[in-house]
Amino acid sequence: MKLKRILDGDGHIIERDTELFEYLDKPYAGNDTLLGYPFFPTLDGYNRGAMMARLGIHKSYDITPQVWLDVLDKAGIESTVLYPTAGLAFAMIQDPAWAVAQQLVRRPLPWQEQAAARHGAGSASRRA
Repeated sequence: MKLKRILDGDGHIIERDTELFEYLDKPYAGNDTLLGYPFFPTLDGYNRGAMMARLGIHKSYDITPQVWLDVLDKAGIESTVLYPTAGLAFAMIQDPAWAVAQQLVRRPLPWQEQAAARHGAGSASRRA
């Protein structure tokens, strides 16, 4: 029996601190000191960006909404559910004030939708 629909249930977005920075509230809003350290801890202590650079796995790691749509189209996948990647480590944040301030986890949709619009991919929900 030939499958007629393929749905991806475990896609990932890459949250870049510089993109998420603009969505923080005071006292963090506009405070560039934050960009000196990662917003989220790693789950296992590995810096995957350093590993990929050393091994030459990716020439670029710009995973934009358009890149996602192109991959889905090329693979014949109808839609995907996107999850955070770095945000999976939210529960490991030790500073309660920073954890509460992390508007990024509580309301990621404005960032995702605006990122999609910036890259000309339209609404992220249009594939569902």
